Amino acid sequence: MNFFRWPRAAAAGANGGEVALETDEGVARLMEQDLAAQLAALRGRVERVVAVTHFLPFRELCTTRGHPLWDFLNAYMGSAALGEVIRGAPEVVLSLCGHTHMRREARLGRAGGGVLLAATSPLGYPRERSGTLEERVADRVRVVDLDRL
Repeated sequence: MNFFRWPRAAAAGANGGEVALETDEGVARLMEQDLAAQLAALRGRVERVVAVTHFLPFRELCTTRGHPLWDFLNAYMGSAALGEVIRGAPEVVLSLCGHTHMRREARLGRAGGGVLLAATSPLGYPRERSGTLEERVADRVRVVDLDRL
């Protein structure tokens, strides 16, 4: 079944070519190209970058439960290609993302050596919380020393 279709449109991709926005894949490619262009523009100008995305860029941030439907839906949590863009930018030392309501952290190796820290730290919906909002925020906020990554 297909209940939703992206509007028939095209956008200029970062490489100057057009990207079809009528498919999920086309929208994902556009996001990947845009992030790659933004990171390339920073290259040589900054030492460290924190990449922030809505969707999960790494499978290691997905939560599996051994339940077929739950685990199947992980396919819609993000884009491994987005993660490859982030991993391919050596100046990115931290990747933060949303979309999930599960707190996760992963230290990911890189082809050229080194480690990339990837994390989610969501507040979630009120029905998913215990305690007060203030307690939940205090539990989720953290200080990251980029010089130590």
